[in-house]
Amino acid sequence: MIFRIWNICLFVVFLVAYGYGDASSIALLQVLFSLVFIYFHVRNRSLLAISPILALAIRGILSGFGNYYGFKSWVNQSDLDIFIIYANPANFLESNAISFLGIYFVINGWLLAERLSFSFKKIRYVISSSFKYLMIFILAVVIRTLIYQNLLPNLGTFTNLAQWIPIFAIFFFARKAANLNDRSLDNYARFLMVLEAVYAIFFEYLRFLMIRPFIAYILGYTTGNTRKIKWVSAKLIPIYLLIILIVPYFGVFGEQRSSVGIGLDRVNKIIEIQNIKDEETSFETIKNVLARQSNFNQLTSLIDLTKRNGFYQGTTLSYLAYAFIPRFIWPNKPFIAQGRWFALEIGQARVVAGRGISNSINMTIAGELYLNYSWVGLVIGCVLAGFVFAGFWASCNFWQDYDNLIGSFFGFYLFFLGLGDIGPDLQIFVTLIAVYLILLVLSRLLRQSF
Repeated sequence: MIFRIWNICLFVVFLVAYGYGDASSIALLQVLFSLVFIYFHVRNRSLLAISPILALAIRGILSGFGNYYGFKSWVNQSDLDIFIIYANPANFLESNAISFLGIYFVINGWLLAERLSFSFKKIRYVISSSFKYLMIFILAVVIRTLIYQNLLPNLGTFTNLAQWIPIFAIFFFARKAANLNDRSLDNYARFLMVLEAVYAIFFEYLRFLMIRPFIAYILGYTTGNTRKIKWVSAKLIPIYLLIILIVPYFGVFGEQRSSVGIGLDRVNKIIEIQNIKDEETSFETIKNVLARQSNFNQLTSLIDLTKRNGFYQGTTLSYLAYAFIPRFIWPNKPFIAQGRWFALEIGQARVVAGRGISNSINMTIAGELYLNYSWVGLVIGCVLAGFVFAGFWASCNFWQDYDNLIGSFFGFYLFFLGLGDIGPDLQIFVTLIAVYLILLVLSRLLRQSF
């Protein structure tokens, strides 16, 4: 009841701030709403509080602060090279409103689904034997090897799911190891964690992927004990130190990723550049992190499109006509790449011969809804997005059934989507539906066969 009062009051304050044209206050309201939600969501819920919606709220705090400091950098004409990349500052008010409303109504859609106990059909396949644990470990190593050798066939969503198996195995083994106090399972988790981290540092181009294996292990280990969440322990301290060691190089890597190559050569070049670069203050490092979390650059550009072309009335969703046809049935099915279309549309990409569109920029779910259907579409669409997202989460029995391999896999996948604002745009729900149906069928087949 108390949260509902906060919920209503903060929305009223938003309306007042929007009416007065106060873009910075709206960004800070997003932070405050996310904090209030986290407080009431976590209170007295223990493990059950750790969910994709909690991850989304944490992301809301970061993007809210990023948008606030981005607006202030424009007002004060400072740090423009950090924050104002291709934004149109004239649209700050609307872009911060879109960001706030996206977080606000997705969370409220989730809460509505919880109150109604809404869930899609449960996904469940239980394993508890050492032999099956070994088979999962071998499968994870084989898939990572196939990815490294570029031998994993492109089968659309099936390939996407396969690529998640090694990172999920880290979480699954770490959680089971903590739950059963099993050293062999912990060794599986740590081996895969190191394997995934080394591969990401040597070959990946997204910085988050370099620390994702550590996050997977920490999340699994800390939540494996059903009695108490342990965020600090002797086993975790080295992993925290590795994250602290890696993250300071993210700035250099982001600037130089196209020229530092791969493998050990990449690592040596990044270290060399970092050593000769002027030292940043800790606050400058924080500003770089917040700039990465902000979304006003793409949202202000998106608003320019609506002013120039009008609302798109569903044009960006034309892929729904063929999205659910499996790629193994239609190998030449067009790739759904709305981020590339958007980057080209706002002038932040070009068509390169032989390579296609050179860049991809996410619209955010709230942004794409606004681009197509204005404010009404944003509100209704975000409530539905949160409602559906909650239904998928409930289908996992994530914290009630530790031996549920397939349900845990889907829940882990959803949790990382929460860390990324659920997804870059609405096409993520096409992927989610496909992933859910594949895992539902797979769980049934496995129950019948094993």
